[in-house]
Amino acid sequence: NQGREYAWLSADEDAAARFADPALAPEISSILLNQQTPRDLRETMFMLIIRGKLSACLDAALRILADSTETDTMRNYAGIALRDCALPEHKRRWAEIVVQAPTLPMSVAHAAVEELLPEFLTDQAALDLLMKARNTRRNQPELPQLLSTKLQSALRPEHCGALLARLIQRLRQEPHFPAERGQLPISQEFG
Repeated sequence: NQGREYAWLSADEDAAARFADPALAPEISSILLNQQTPRDLRETMFMLIIRGKLSACLDAALRILADSTETDTMRNYAGIALRDCALPEHKRRWAEIVVQAPTLPMSVAHAAVEELLPEFLTDQAALDLLMKARNTRRNQPELPQLLSTKLQSALRPEHCGALLARLIQRLRQEPHFPAERGQLPISQEFG
């Protein structure tokens, strides 16, 4: 890329999806996995995967998701591609990756809970995702609300006490929102 002039890439996503040919999966995956590739080109490759349901590239998405040196933007796109295109074998590996990750962007945790609970994530694992998810931008998907909805249908009664203890722990994590006198502080990461 050195010594080359930058050309802006503009592509209609629906038209670009016609290029989502499984025969191109190795080239698309190679572009995605090369961190020296310009961000907008990598984003366009994710759009090809998402719009064209190109599951042959999801191994690359899983590698990007697992790589903590990747940008949150790329990890977010990987989460979206997995949410929209993953087959059961990808979902199993996706669950392993998010469970093992020390931290996750909130939107990645949101997509994982939305798609993997309860078949591939236990209620405890979903709660652990909530504990390690961090806000990386404004207008994040509401993970606590999604978790509440999902857990109402999947939570087993014997886990309720542990769940409540973990939620209280998360509420107490600093930094807190400013609290009025007499109000309990609420974690900015949770709110």
